[in-house]
Amino acid sequence: MKIAVRALRNLLPYFKDWNAWNAEIRRLERNLVTLRRDRYRKLARTLENALPVLRTILNEERKEHAFTINRLVARLNREDKAPRRS
Repeated sequence: MKIAVRALRNLLPYFKDWNAWNAEIRRLERNLVTLRRDRYRKLARTLENALPVLRTILNEERKEHAFTINRLVARLNREDKAPRRS
């Protein structure tokens, strides 16, 4: 159980940082131009088709699961502050 909690704590910054995910999507959009210029049209087209799906999933995750993540963070913080039993 402790290993699972530790692994989850390592993932929490990624769950909470929606701006970083949006910045990554914008970076991928800028890469489309570079890929086309360097004659990787097929790869650029694949990335271009995937970006709307990725953006939709990100928005859904932010709306649906942000509350759950915040509750989980609060619970983990409470457990950290609770006195340890010997």
